[in-house]
Amino acid sequence: MYKRIIAALLAVFMLGALTSCNIQKKITDGILKGIFGKDIKVDDDGITIIDEEGKVTIGGGKWPTGLAADHLPKFSHGEIITAINTDEGLAVAAANVKEEHYREYVQQVKQKGFVEEPEEHEVQGSTLSYVAYKGKAVVGVVYSIPNETIQITLDLKNED
Repeated sequence: MYKRIIAALLAVFMLGALTSCNIQKKITDGILKGIFGKDIKVDDDGITIIDEEGKVTIGGGKWPTGLAADHLPKFSHGEIITAINTDEGLAVAAANVKEEHYREYVQQVKQKGFVEEPEEHEVQGSTLSYVAYKGKAVVGVVYSIPNETIQITLDLKNED
């Protein structure tokens, strides 16, 4: 499935440089349905693909909803750059994030119950990170101090 996602994204990005918005949406829908079949939805949330392996939504610009995103608090600071949300996990990257926003979010994650086997690391002037479990689910939050970026990941694959 991931090879098809990469091929589709490359086609969509190349197409975006060549056509107007209305034509681009129609062609994009056709390309994606040709690659993935009819279980695909393109809307303001991004691209949602459903197949025998599960469901995945790829987008950017805002915090995803549903699927794995429902297991974490919404991150509402900075600018969401990318977001991938599936039945089994989540990966979100945001820019223009202050250190206090990272620390606030880690507290929210802890309040959601991700406190088992916690590991917190700080490399002076470089990165901050928090990793913890809630049952078999694992969350990771990494903040780059010089770049003011945050990466949030959630792995639900091992959850019962």
